[in-house]
Amino acid sequence: MHRWILTVGLAGVVIGCEPGALSSNGTAGLTGVEGDADLQAADAQALGPPGERPRAPDGLPSLPPLDAGPTEAGPIDGDPSPTCGDAQCNGIESCATCPADCGACPAACGDGACDATEGCADCAADCGACPPGCGDDVCAADETCAQCPRDCGACEPSCGDGACVGTEDCGSCAADCGPCPDTCGDGLCVGEEQCANCPADCGACPPRCGDGACDADESCGDCPGDCGACPAVCGDGACDGDEACDTCERDCGACPAACGDGACDPDETCGNCRADCGACPPRCGDGQCNGDEACGDCPQDCGACAPRCGDGACNGAETCAACAEDCGACPPRCGDGQCNGDEDCGSCAGDCGACAPRCGDGQCNGDETCDDCAEDCGACRCGDDACNGGEDCGSCAADCGACPARCGDGACNGNETCNSCAGDCGECPVLAEVPGWVGVVHGTLKVRPGDPVPDGQAADIAAARNEFEPYQVVVDGGAQGRRIEGVEASALVGPGNHTIPAERSWIYRAGLYNVTSASNDEGAPGPWPDPMIPLVDPHEGEVRDAYPFDVPANQRHAVWVEVHVPPDAPAGDYRGSVTLRTSTGVVEVPVLLHVFDFGLPSTSSLKTAFAIGWDSACVAHHGGYNQCGRDAGIEHLNTLYAKAALNHRITLESVVYTWPVDYDDWRHWDSVYGPLIEGTADTLLEGARLTTMQVYTLNVDDPETHARRRREHIEARGWDDTLTLFNYTCDEPPHGCTWQQLRQRAPAVQRGGVRTLTTTNIGQAVQNGVDGMVDILTPIMNWTCSGCAYEDRDAYQAWLDAAPQRQLWWYQSCVSHGCGSGCTTSRGAGTTGWPSYVIDASAIQARAMEWFTFQNRIQGELYFQTTHQLRSAWANQCDFSGSGDGTMFYPGKPDIIGGDSDIPIVSMRMKLIREGLEDYEYLKKLEDLGDRAWAEAQIAALFPAFNRVTRADPAELYAVRRALAERIEMLQGR
Repeated sequence: MHRWILTVGLAGVVIGCEPGALSSNGTAGLTGVEGDADLQAADAQALGPPGERPRAPDGLPSLPPLDAGPTEAGPIDGDPSPTCGDAQCNGIESCATCPADCGACPAACGDGACDATEGCADCAADCGACPPGCGDDVCAADETCAQCPRDCGACEPSCGDGACVGTEDCGSCAADCGPCPDTCGDGLCVGEEQCANCPADCGACPPRCGDGACDADESCGDCPGDCGACPAVCGDGACDGDEACDTCERDCGACPAACGDGACDPDETCGNCRADCGACPPRCGDGQCNGDEACGDCPQDCGACAPRCGDGACNGAETCAACAEDCGACPPRCGDGQCNGDEDCGSCAGDCGACAPRCGDGQCNGDETCDDCAEDCGACRCGDDACNGGEDCGSCAADCGACPARCGDGACNGNETCNSCAGDCGECPVLAEVPGWVGVVHGTLKVRPGDPVPDGQAADIAAARNEFEPYQVVVDGGAQGRRIEGVEASALVGPGNHTIPAERSWIYRAGLYNVTSASNDEGAPGPWPDPMIPLVDPHEGEVRDAYPFDVPANQRHAVWVEVHVPPDAPAGDYRGSVTLRTSTGVVEVPVLLHVFDFGLPSTSSLKTAFAIGWDSACVAHHGGYNQCGRDAGIEHLNTLYAKAALNHRITLESVVYTWPVDYDDWRHWDSVYGPLIEGTADTLLEGARLTTMQVYTLNVDDPETHARRRREHIEARGWDDTLTLFNYTCDEPPHGCTWQQLRQRAPAVQRGGVRTLTTTNIGQAVQNGVDGMVDILTPIMNWTCSGCAYEDRDAYQAWLDAAPQRQLWWYQSCVSHGCGSGCTTSRGAGTTGWPSYVIDASAIQARAMEWFTFQNRIQGELYFQTTHQLRSAWANQCDFSGSGDGTMFYPGKPDIIGGDSDIPIVSMRMKLIREGLEDYEYLKKLEDLGDRAWAEAQIAALFPAFNRVTRADPAELYAVRRALAERIEMLQGR
């Protein structure tokens, strides 16, 4: 905006910008400048064409156009021969020549007198120069445009100076002008934009109850908000509309006795009607800590006593190191930080320090080997980690690596089995003749109805203790179709007649999901095996409708069997069978199991954080919050899903529905979630525990206090040794939230002592100044590899080393198959070959993820959802151009799977992820035994690149896995 200055002089009127004001072209205007053609032209250009120039302010004469010429003098009125003293000031008379007629001349600057109307500013000649100061029209040496724009002119605008001026706008300088408003149609779904208010950017909203449209799968029963309330009909079994116990007893039941009527009726008790029946006497287990109850004698009501060193009980987080008084003194052991007992630099360098290597000192250390110091290290031998002394893959696979499998070389190795190479491995024991319409194959294969019958005639598997190992028995429907009446597994008998009970073999029907459109160029439409329907479910122990099952003509069907090896099973070979009773005869398939001489932990060594929607299970199973039993129903279903995930070594990090409102009373919260955290829940993996838990603070008034109180309780219960609390502070900025929102949210959470997590990469975090505000950096796995779009793994190490609480997790997303919309197939080589969790990806793609996790020293895996489309999971899981992205379960409703109760149905993909997590434990064991480099070499040989997973043959994976197991056994035996 311009402020215009009018100057009247002898030559006419001059108009210009006030000093310091900016003209429209960004230059500073000057006042009262005459005779400078360039400046006058600049002012004329700033004002625009003459017809568009501003009018003079009210009260001033109209201004002539700037391009007008000088004003011509008119004729002088009066007598051509004026006489001084004739009382007329005319002709050439003036105040100077005739003051009698024209009056005294006004004070003039330069007459040597500083008159009343003169000052230093307008007449320095008479009044002297003004002292320096802002406003004196002189830009003195100590004045600047910022301090005194009046004298020195306005400063040039710059982004970040706090003023939105000149050519700055929200796009070029958000720091001064603020962020640009969200614009629907700009291709970015950001800010307040959603599918509802901007489908052009965010895509169309999926049908949902409450969107005002009664969609195909909605009705008045499950969504009255969209479809209208169902008409009330007495006798229809639903107490709705204006029905009540007194108007329709058939639907609503008899009216109960009213509490407070003074009579303690038969269905009233001291518990539900104290007014009529009186107060209940205190008792342990009534949910109230009263009377003489305390944590010691009634933990059910009063909560478990906090562990205290000196109370005589070694519990909670107490250990021999932290509380020898209760737990006893720790025995000397290597790694306890003390060089004691019989430890020395040779037996325990970690406690006693490394011995100085010296050949001849009796210790083989430093860089000494059997080659250069046989005196200390002994002669070279198989098992010394060096392929030397004439060793080769045949004589010493431990040092030289396993020989490539070759049938007929006399060694049963690699992927050879009794099925594939009887000459080396011996004939498979035949318990019964297996017909050609039955075949057996491992678990890393998705058998589709049109696939051929596998060649295997016996299940030949191997596993560690406390590991699940699957195999599949495939049945061909033949030309007429075939009915599988039932499937039974026998006990497995091993060394010393030790028996693995039949109940340890879990049998499933590999149900089919119809993929309507391929996820990418590697996928395909049509039926794919995914929902795993149990014969007997592991949650309620109910028989479900897995079998009988009809195999259609000219199609194949897979029976999935997984053996859970008991933690105490002796190592060695076990034998048994699985029996199929079919419409064309009974088939007995041999089962051979080799148990390795080591075990796996029940809780995953890798932290996992897979999400579950707070009410997704409730809605999918029962239709809504009220229908599923409100809070209690949500807690029941969510914890049931969490246990199903723990059976697959996966943690559902958002299982908690609500945290306590009163942080002084944790009894209910502990009773619901405590078993999942401390490992006492009834899971198949005994002692399995959650590894992560999300702490929500987004909508609370005091995030710091909430974070702190939750952390303090976890620590007080001693659960923080395995459970990582984290706050999902920002998702994929600047899209899921802005960088500024991250800066605003993170500090309070960190002050509360809870880790912050953000899904971004190190480069973006540093560039936006938030690397110190993020404790768990979680980049996408596709961008964390050598040659990937962003930084490789090494770029994160300095950030990790800078603070002990920092961790590096990662995640896979639709980038693995192409991030299109809905069911649109993603095309191009860039969307293929990656680890992937979509339904129409190969089995090895789901299993491969954790091999890369170990290889890249990643400490946790995040997955955005497991129940994204749970409600429609049986029929529709299309989103982000893939099928199943974000949906790992199916709602196991009795009308679909049989039985009486609702349970979660896991996907085949979850079982394959579990296989990968168990592979991770093999690799981790080798690292713990000091052989990480060898383990990494096996990974590199199996999976040379992140995006070449599909080039690996599952048989190669099983060969490497067996080599890992044998290496572990060899190192443990040293």
